[in-house]
Amino acid sequence: MASAACMAVGVAKKHFRKSTARNAIKRKIREAWRHQKHLLYTQIPADKQLHVFISFTSRKIVSYTDIVAAIEKYIAEMSIRLEKNK
Repeated sequence: MASAACMAVGVAKKHFRKSTARNAIKRKIREAWRHQKHLLYTQIPADKQLHVFISFTSRKIVSYTDIVAAIEKYIAEMSIRLEKNK
């Protein structure tokens, strides 16, 4: 069986020309998602899948703690929406 939620990340080359900067941001986002996704998994019905695309739109590199806070907020909002749709 596939995972209940799939996640992809996009960082604009227009904002970060160096691939090392883009990849560092993607790694931070993926790590924050990995640590927080269990909160969302409990809300997803067993017969459904959730596909998430996160687009990083800031023009500056942010800290890992800021990314974790943003991912937590996003997951909380998604949990509320999923609860309403049950």
